[in-house]
Amino acid sequence: MVDYAVRMKSHALVQRLGFILDFLAKEGLATPLSSNLRIALLNHVGKTPIYLDRKKAKSGSYTREWKVVNNLSREQLLSEIEVG
Repeated sequence: MVDYAVRMKSHALVQRLGFILDFLAKEGLATPLSSNLRIALLNHVGKTPIYLDRKKAKSGSYTREWKVVNNLSREQLLSEIEVG
């Protein structure tokens, strides 16, 4: 999945994927990324911060590592992951 995301050449995709994988690991729902995969994603993070959900409010907590503004609640994020 990491290789595919990098090959898509979309900084926003890489940023969202890295953020979501970290979130899932913190929730105990996924294994943390290996250092090699984490570095592969971090090397393709864009310069511009992005919103986790482009359609939601333009505020939220900022994750510097992935340059993502999380504008979803924990519950919304978990429901989006389960549905999506």
